[in-house]
Amino acid sequence: MKAVIDSNIIFSAIISGKQFYIDIIQSNEFYTPDIVFIELEKYETRIIEKSRLPIEDFRKFVRMLFEKIVVIPKLAISKEKLYQKRTGKRLIIFAKMLMKRIRRS
Repeated sequence: MKAVIDSNIIFSAIISGKQFYIDIIQSNEFYTPDIVFIELEKYETRIIEKSRLPIEDFRKFVRMLFEKIVVIPKLAISKEKLYQKRTGKRLIIFAKMLMKRIRRS
């Protein structure tokens, strides 16, 4: 499956530190705009605190998460398409996949 994910989903995954996020992302094709790195840097301290992971585990988890996420330069995305993909059906599909996975855990 191909889907666009925004920084909120990525931050939730990082804060949780749960392997099932890695599994879902590695078994599908996800895209995110490059602005996610700006937001990640902006909220890095807060995200690290909320994750309660040791810093090395935190960094390892983030690397694993981004291994399979395709980052698209903002210049390559029109604002209309980005808005559609963020609020559209694909984001709902991702949320449903996560809920199914959570229920199985």
